[in-house]
Amino acid sequence: GVEHADMTRREDPFNAPAAPRKPQPFTHLGVLDLEATCDDRRGFAPQEIIELPCVLLEVATGRKVGEFRTYVRPVVNPSLTDFCTTLTGITQEQVDAAPPFPEALKSLTAWLEEQGMLGGGGGGVKGVVK
Repeated sequence: GVEHADMTRREDPFNAPAAPRKPQPFTHLGVLDLEATCDDRRGFAPQEIIELPCVLLEVATGRKVGEFRTYVRPVVNPSLTDFCTTLTGITQEQVDAAPPFPEALKSLTAWLEEQGMLGGGGGGVKGVVK
């Protein structure tokens, strides 16, 4: 499922924000750290996204202002390998209960819109330098 978490653990590097050294053209950055299906054998394909997280940072302060996470149900290789679970910490139960990628992406997009990060004509990303 989708989680909106306020993870303020001490080891979180976003708890020690720093302002940029020079002016930036963006007000915010969305940082993604995707996890995908995997195995330790050669030829494992295709890899499918199984976790879609995003941390939203305010550029001027370096402060974390939001966090989104959803697991994603793989469809080509729906069963996670033991290697994948060990490497990512993501369980079969988590992906079985998760939406498929198109729905997960819609959830991320809706969250970004709620944060005021999408829009401005043509559905483009707010703050994009052209």
